[in-house]
Amino acid sequence: MIKRVIKKLIKSPWVVKYTESVQAAYCSGTVTNNSIEGKTVCISGATGDIGDAMVRRFLCEGCNLVVIGRSDTKLSELKNKYDTDSRIETLLIDLSDAESIEKVYGEYLTNHKIDVLINNAGVLGGAREKRFRTVSKEELLNTWNVNIKSAELLSKLTINSVQNTGLTIVNISSICSQFNSFRYSPYGISKSALIGLTKDINNKFSSKGVYAKCILPGSVATKMGNIKVGDNIVGNNNVLGRPALPEEIAALAAIYSSDIGRYCVSHMVASAIEKL
Repeated sequence: MIKRVIKKLIKSPWVVKYTESVQAAYCSGTVTNNSIEGKTVCISGATGDIGDAMVRRFLCEGCNLVVIGRSDTKLSELKNKYDTDSRIETLLIDLSDAESIEKVYGEYLTNHKIDVLINNAGVLGGAREKRFRTVSKEELLNTWNVNIKSAELLSKLTINSVQNTGLTIVNISSICSQFNSFRYSPYGISKSALIGLTKDINNKFSSKGVYAKCILPGSVATKMGNIKVGDNIVGNNNVLGRPALPEEIAALAAIYSSDIGRYCVSHMVASAIEKL
């Protein structure tokens, strides 16, 4: 406890900025040896910081993308920014609404095949409330619906559309699922449930060639983590001394989606474990 207080009081003399050049450097080459080139990857929560990094990473791997978001404006901006060779399709879906998911995504799957599903969408909800009963019912239900219910439904619809072909599902959980202070919050509860969903998918559908993996990011350099491009990222309270970069999470998701990560079934990796 004393060490933590001292760290907060003493300002780090080091400055390492998270810049656009850093972002570009992480997307300058393949991490899968082009083994997923040509595959179709669906990414939920694609307009957030980690989602944006996922888009850049899988384009770099030569994949075709289906990106899901709830803002038509943000989806259009994402497509205009990165889709230089018509490899991005956008789906406008409110992931808190099961009917919207079933109607839009279900209809899309009738004529299209998904090889990789990245369940990345998430809202913070009442994460800073230590116990879920202090959070309003509306906030609790919204967090649950976006963070876990949408992942379950997207996974179910995709699995049901697969016929004698493989499917990889990567669920983006959180290290908050492991800490008591967050497991009592809607965010922590929903992220813990994603781990259970990952295990359940493997238990029930591995015989069909469907495999699920799970990533538990710690602190990440995102707006949700109160970090924006251009900020100094030194001084985070974990073993790296900085938060993970969205590009690092995206690279790991790509590895999990490829032959390189085929045997990492139900595998859970926490990026930058917090110091005790």
